[in-house]
Amino acid sequence: INENKPLGTMGSLGKIKNELNYPIILTNADLITDINFNHLIDYHNLYKSDATMALHTYQSQNPYGEIKLSGNKIENIKEKPTTKSFINAGVYSFSKKSMKLLKSNEYCDATQYFLKLKENNYNILGYPLHEQWNDIGNYEDLKKLK
Repeated sequence: INENKPLGTMGSLGKIKNELNYPIILTNADLITDINFNHLIDYHNLYKSDATMALHTYQSQNPYGEIKLSGNKIENIKEKPTTKSFINAGVYSFSKKSMKLLKSNEYCDATQYFLKLKENNYNILGYPLHEQWNDIGNYEDLKKLK
């Protein structure tokens, strides 16, 4: 797809949305994963999803003791707590219906598009990714994989 200007992860699809066979898979170029794409499509189809985003579990540890206050009174102390959350893994599946809101030559990122689909009551789902996943968006992350 030739872009005269950067169109974002989704924007360039607006130029070819009527030429695609659905459902489609779209991935960011700066990741390495062992995701089973057949399982992603099966999940997408089973739950009649309009748009499905693969989700990776991200864990981070606070290096300090976390203090919970009620006013100025200490209610609880958690020493170096760990939090887990789902993050966008940069792998998506889309139905033909979900492409209706895309415009040709209009900049659009994937997360922006998911929010637009949500605002328009499309069925958007998260797919828990259990396979290996690595973001290689910078050289330091790529070097870690050696």
